[in-house]
Amino acid sequence: MARAERSVELGPVGFAAVVTETCQAYRDLVADPESLTALRTEITDLARSGSPAARIYAALLIGEIDRADGTALLDAMSTSEELCDLALGGCTVMSSSVGDAVARLLGRAR
Repeated sequence: MARAERSVELGPVGFAAVVTETCQAYRDLVADPESLTALRTEITDLARSGSPAARIYAALLIGEIDRADGTALLDAMSTSEELCDLALGGCTVMSSSVGDAVARLLGRAR
C-alpha cells in the first residue's frame, strides 16, 4: 500500500472484477488484526506522510484498530485537493480529490 500513488481500490474493479495487488494487501491486513496492530506505528506514519492513496488506505486501516483515530486521520485530509481515484468496487471509479474521496468514505457531503 505504501506504493499506492493515486488510486484507492477497496473492492474488485471493472467488468472483470480485478482485485489489484494493493487492494489485496489492504484486505489481507484487515483480515489479520494481529499484524495490523503490530504495524500500527508504521501505518500511522504512512497516513501522515504517504502519497494521497497511501494516506487514505492507512487511515482506513487505523480505523480498523480504532475507529476514532481512523476518522481523525481521514478528517485531517478532508480539505485536500490532491488528485485521487476511488473505486469502492464494481465498474465505477471516481476521479476526484482526496477531500472528495474522504467525504464519500465518511458518508458526508462536500
